[in-house]
Amino acid sequence: MKRMKKELVVERELLNVLEVAELLGVSEVTVRRYRRCGLLRGYRVAGSRLLRFKRADVENLLVEETTP
Repeated sequence: MKRMKKELVVERELLNVLEVAELLGVSEVTVRRYRRCGLLRGYRVAGSRLLRFKRADVENLLVEETTP
């Protein structure tokens, strides 16, 4: 079941903090730091404290980290 969930994460446009952390191989705290430092743009869900991140932004960050 977990494997299917991971496959669905890749197809979704907006990801939560935990999903981003799993894709980047970092902790949730690090994802929040990336947002605070401007490395990754995050969006608040209206009326809540929840964060969402665009999948394309996460993929761009992955490319930047792996490019020498």
